[in-house]
Amino acid sequence: MKLFDSQNKEVEYKALNDFVVNSTELDALEAKLGDFNLFDVLGVAYAELKHSNTLAWLFNPEESHGLGSIFLQRWLMRVLHASEKSPPAVTPVEIDAWNLIRVEVRREWQHIDLLLILTLEGGAQWIVSIENKVQALQSKGQLQKYREAVQSEFAFAERKIYIFLTKNGEIPEDDTYLTASYEDIYYTLSETRHMRRHSIGHEPSVLIENYLRLLEERFMNDSDIAKLAVTIYRKHQRAIDLIFEYIPNNAKQIHLTELACQLEAKKGSLDISMGPINKAYVRFIPKKWDIPENRMGVAWGDSNIGVLFEVECTPRGVAFMIVAGKPPQSWMDSLPSDFSKPPFKLDTKYRTKSYPRLYGEYINNYDPSKIYDPDEAGVILYNWIKKRLNEDDMKEVIRLVQQQIKRIPEYIDELIP
Repeated sequence: MKLFDSQNKEVEYKALNDFVVNSTELDALEAKLGDFNLFDVLGVAYAELKHSNTLAWLFNPEESHGLGSIFLQRWLMRVLHASEKSPPAVTPVEIDAWNLIRVEVRREWQHIDLLLILTLEGGAQWIVSIENKVQALQSKGQLQKYREAVQSEFAFAERKIYIFLTKNGEIPEDDTYLTASYEDIYYTLSETRHMRRHSIGHEPSVLIENYLRLLEERFMNDSDIAKLAVTIYRKHQRAIDLIFEYIPNNAKQIHLTELACQLEAKKGSLDISMGPINKAYVRFIPKKWDIPENRMGVAWGDSNIGVLFEVECTPRGVAFMIVAGKPPQSWMDSLPSDFSKPPFKLDTKYRTKSYPRLYGEYINNYDPSKIYDPDEAGVILYNWIKKRLNEDDMKEVIRLVQQQIKRIPEYIDELIP
């Protein structure tokens, strides 16, 4: 399948070949990432609520994880030790010496992600308020609002600790809050799991192992995985940048990639030639349009195609169009009035100077709201296009467009550079 239209095709192919053949680090990275992970299977690797639920489980000494209160204790000590606030709300020494009797974990109290009510020996209560942000950013005034709610409801509490937990230790707008990162969670959980390894049951151990691996793969900047990734990128930057240029951004674009593979494999039986392709568009021309008059274009790189079929994913569905790439304006103006009547569906609002659409419809057997397997989606789209190209009205469209393509040389001096 033709993906590269750059003048540096040979260099790009060489970079890709070198990437897949000469990267021992890539094999090592794949080995680390290849294990089953429950959080990936459930699709919640970056789901803030799921992380908060997992932390609520870990913070509660009465839960089934077998860590007791040591994870909560060591995590608070780590966060407070790293803090530069003076004087601190609580010192790590005080936490190390506490005699914790009970922990109540509240989720979404007053919209606060995690609220811990700690009861110590003698009845004293401490409050730990945690705002958790995995990918979202803090809203203006959000942290202050939560702090004021805690101060109002728990005025009697002996100590109040406010923590802003983010993926990379984002600075909180409210300077009462301590900064914490998921790196702190990772190191504390790794340490305490080892300390209590003989008291952790099999099922909790599996969950904790999955969570640690998730944090290492997705949240750590200095893990072995991160170091391998940096090494690979430094050695193969050109190839990796090229891959990201063409990789689809979403499921519908993956479906277009599968369609392109189907069209490429069966272009002979369809009597088409493939046009320039990227992650957002699949393009092709009927063989009847693969004539010198339609190889004078300037819009799509070294393909030189002037008019082609274009398939694009839109919010409404997958659009099937005929598009002219930077055509002579006089040629556009000279198109017969029939081009604004059935079977053409030329909408004047699409008659842009650079990429006017001569024809367009939606592929009606593809439901944009449905979740498809990529292979299934590719076959659905291909079968629709195959059937459409063989219908009489589309054959007439192709014939009429071919007639107009043959007139393009009359306007060659007006081609938009």
